[in-house]
Amino acid sequence: MTPDYDGYNWTQNAVEMWEEENKSKLRIDGFRCSVEIILKNSSGDANKAADITEWLIEENVVAIVGPEYSSLAIPAGEVANYGETPMIATTATHPNVTMDRSYVFTMGSLNKAQAKVLVELGSDLYDAKTASVLYQDDVAYSADFAGSFKKYWERRHGSNSVLSYVSFNTSNVNESNFEKQSSEISQSNADITLIPILATQIPEAVKAVRDAGYSNPILGGDEWGSVSALQKCGEACKDSFFTPLFLPDMPDTESFVEKYTEKFGVQPDGRAALAYDAMNLLEVALKDYGKWQCSIFKNRDGLREALDNVKNFQGVAGELTFDNMHSRECVNVARVNATFYPTYLFTFCPN
Repeated sequence: MTPDYDGYNWTQNAVEMWEEENKSKLRIDGFRCSVEIILKNSSGDANKAADITEWLIEENVVAIVGPEYSSLAIPAGEVANYGETPMIATTATHPNVTMDRSYVFTMGSLNKAQAKVLVELGSDLYDAKTASVLYQDDVAYSADFAGSFKKYWERRHGSNSVLSYVSFNTSNVNESNFEKQSSEISQSNADITLIPILATQIPEAVKAVRDAGYSNPILGGDEWGSVSALQKCGEACKDSFFTPLFLPDMPDTESFVEKYTEKFGVQPDGRAALAYDAMNLLEVALKDYGKWQCSIFKNRDGLREALDNVKNFQGVAGELTFDNMHSRECVNVARVNATFYPTYLFTFCPN
């Protein structure tokens, strides 16, 4: 277990909540089993996430839940695959692990799936023919999301339909204050603009685009599910559509939200919900595997096969069936309401 830390450990809280609920009733093949959970903090460091993954594998863990973000899941996933150990990334949407018999699974829908839905939504809802994109080029999540959107948009509308494709990074954002990027987007006057960036950057970036005179619709990715980011963004983000991994007002979440809020004093976010779902999913897979063997390697491989075969798992973040990329098939769609809160609308699942 390699949670990230940003001042409030949503993932760890969810795991502790799961452990409290299940420590006395987990049974595999008719036998009561005890579960030892090892919590390790990657502190947002990619190299540390990879080192922790390697250490956990050497400690003979049967599976790893986490890390949270794509920048951490990429190196951790490579180590997990090499060590043939199942890893269930929680909120990572770009694990970048492509190999046969992958041991890496993602609880959220991948960037490309979200991007494809946003292309369809923007094209059909707004009758948009042109688009612009603002992304962060030194963040794997943001760059991959932007690239996927551009590819699908041009596939539908033609090679010259993305009028502005601009980026920033952590070394130049403070210096530029988005002035150059927002000016280019405004001048393009594209029918819609996608801004798939980290939650901490959303308020300033979107406000800059609006202040530059751009008035057409803006779309966002799963990071837009942050209430604090939307509250800071205010009118600039209002009415924007985005693709959250989880929202407290989604169907069938009331019990989980109430229990989590009562225990920790705050509503759960996507990190908490997907970590909680990952633990329950792992429990289902362990029971489906159902034949513990003396070899840790056989157990890991058997658990990977059980995870690969999970169908219609009903979690607090919605129904989950893994696609051929070991990610969630369905994509949630939400909108920023008049009081600048995210409001769940529907879930789109491919045929």
